[in-house]
Amino acid sequence: MEQSLLDKAISSPSVPPQYQQKVVEEVLNPPNNTYQRNANSQRKGNVIPFKPQEPPQQQSQQAQPDKSPTLSLQTSSLNEQNELSAYNDLNDFEKKLQKQPFLNNFIKTTVEKGDSMMFSDLISSNHRSILEFVDNMTLDTLLHISCKTNHVDILKQIIALIISKNPNVYVVKQNILGETPLICAIDANSSECALFLLTSTIDNMLGATTHADNTTVLHHLALSKLTEAKKTLLFSMMHPTHEILNFVSSTGETALDTALNSDGNRKLVKLLLHQGAVYTKKHDMIIEKGFSYEKTMYWDEVAQYEEQKSKIVWRTMVEFSKRETGTVVFKLKAFVKDLGKSSPIDDWKKLFNVKSEMDTSKMFGPNTMTSPDQLYFLDNCLKDLELENLKNQLILAAKSRKLGGVLRGSETSCSVVDERILKKLFEMKEECIDRFEKVGGDYGEERTPIFLKLEEVVFGSFCSMKF
Repeated sequence: MEQSLLDKAISSPSVPPQYQQKVVEEVLNPPNNTYQRNANSQRKGNVIPFKPQEPPQQQSQQAQPDKSPTLSLQTSSLNEQNELSAYNDLNDFEKKLQKQPFLNNFIKTTVEKGDSMMFSDLISSNHRSILEFVDNMTLDTLLHISCKTNHVDILKQIIALIISKNPNVYVVKQNILGETPLICAIDANSSECALFLLTSTIDNMLGATTHADNTTVLHHLALSKLTEAKKTLLFSMMHPTHEILNFVSSTGETALDTALNSDGNRKLVKLLLHQGAVYTKKHDMIIEKGFSYEKTMYWDEVAQYEEQKSKIVWRTMVEFSKRETGTVVFKLKAFVKDLGKSSPIDDWKKLFNVKSEMDTSKMFGPNTMTSPDQLYFLDNCLKDLELENLKNQLILAAKSRKLGGVLRGSETSCSVVDERILKKLFEMKEECIDRFEKVGGDYGEERTPIFLKLEEVVFGSFCSMKF
């Protein structure tokens, strides 16, 4: 009876072939279980096997029988094949990334496109290659490329990677042209990249110079197309040394020279002067330009002193060209009256502005001196203004060496900055004499007192200078 039932169970199509042997073993060798009758089975006369309770985990595992084991096996094998193929593809991609120059080209393209998400993935898997990246043609690092393309997000990730690893080991490099990342950011007018570089803890190599024209980052800042506000902000964050500030390029220009020769640098010129920048351009160029550079330089310097600026009576140079000569003389008298109340340097600044007023007022114009009274106008002005006070001021300044003057018999040489100031005075005196000769002609002895008076005004009878 049992054998016939067993044959039917085995031959049943509902039992898979892999489970037939298990069914045979369970029927022939039943487990040793105890039996009990419950209340319902006692009335019906049925006996049910009693099994002890298993842990919840085992019950849950047995409570989920595989209704279609063949289908599940096929699905699992298919998933394993897909995972294996994906793993193989990933290995091939990683193998390509480990090869040069594929890795460098992929990193460079990612930075140029500005794909920050892809670049973050590259950092997690190839941070060493990113830190050691150098373009074979231009010698650009990733800092150079991100600054040139104005991708601030990628630049932040690179600097964060440098700081997280070891910022003391990483060295900021120059490319084949000698440009630093900061120079590249300024040339690309990328103020955000430049600001982030200056606020970071890495070395920006402010003293580095380019190979072509031997210029510093200050020269490039003066030549950039950034706004005046951005230029002043970047310069205030650089904190350059005196050597960097007055570094002379291969063309003989300092950063101040370049700023004066370029447009949109009025505020930058003012900051350079306050930091002690020196104007080293040739003086013949200043004369050819009609003192335009000195006007820009000293006008910016005087503008910071509002109190001193208010003492200067004249406001605009255009207004004085429309006024009479007597008005200008009145203002010159006001200038002389204030001499000695401030330092000799401030007196020199005011004296320079006096010369500008005399230039624009056309006091020495060809149509001004037509009558004999106007012919001796300059001599009369010198007498009326009592410029002996100015002469005494210059002599005292020379004695105290505030202007670097050299007294007769003194072996002490003057400094470079003070010598420049005295040379400007000398050039101003020569120009005044030339103007008088062009207007009045050669009047022989009548011109001699004027010439001597100008000589006394500039240097005094006790002060001599060699140029």
